[in-house]
Amino acid sequence: MQGRTSFILITVLFYVGCCCIMPNNAPVLLGKIPMDQLLEKLEGYKARVILYDPDPEAIRYLHSYNNPLTIEVFFGSWCPDCREHLPLFIKVIQEAANPNISTIFIGVSRDKKEPAHLLQGKGVQFVPTFIIYRESEEIGRIVEHPRISIEHDLVAILKERRPFPLKALQFPSYDESSNPPCEHAE
Repeated sequence: MQGRTSFILITVLFYVGCCCIMPNNAPVLLGKIPMDQLLEKLEGYKARVILYDPDPEAIRYLHSYNNPLTIEVFFGSWCPDCREHLPLFIKVIQEAANPNISTIFIGVSRDKKEPAHLLQGKGVQFVPTFIIYRESEEIGRIVEHPRISIEHDLVAILKERRPFPLKALQFPSYDESSNPPCEHAE
């Protein structure tokens, strides 16, 4: 039992070490950053954009969406969750290729207090935070992690439905009483 606990602890520490440590030379980006500069300045973002394969049905919906939208993306260049989700969002926006969807990328400080003039009144506590506006009215947010995927959560917000809770995607637990053990022939 102690060996198994040690293995789990080592595995978790390895994962945290590999995924959550930001290189010392990574720039801290503050304020409005154009998408092309974001991809140039943040290491690994381009590769993740290229590798991501968003759901074609969700992309078709986003491509055909007729109402003007603005999506403000608050991110930290220092943040592991942003490194995970921002490139996927960028790929979704690129694939949707909808001139009705405009994006504003805003780099924030670790304490999420700078740039104060862009954060004021936004209620950003976690990054990334994607705030979706239709006709200057907020219609939804994706905060830190999408519930399903970036593209599915965006479609759900635009269709004015909440994304499915994560529990809906989990497999039911295995109940041994419903499947008795196999009997071996002797």
